[in-house]
Amino acid sequence: MSIEINGIAHIQMTLREPAAGLPFWEKLCHFLGMKTLIRNEDTVYCIGGRTGILVRAAPDDKRDKVFDQWTPGLHHFCLRARSTEDVDRVYEYARDELNAR
Repeated sequence: MSIEINGIAHIQMTLREPAAGLPFWEKLCHFLGMKTLIRNEDTVYCIGGRTGILVRAAPDDKRDKVFDQWTPGLHHFCLRARSTEDVDRVYEYARDELNAR
């Protein structure tokens, strides 16, 4: 017997540089139509579109560890868009407004 999942409840990421990363992710989530549910000095949690994105600061003693996408752990996540124009708008916003690299 199997079940059918009902989407992703949330995705959680841990940041090396929370001073820059938390505002970046919160602004990007707002651009995606999400609302901030939790915000404090170490965490931002936004919800919308039947999705949650939680971003938090890494503990001070772990911030110097280097991420390697080829080791076990989250490689990436992909949000579903309604059109290629929407994808282009997210790219332009991240590039022009958030100075994403």
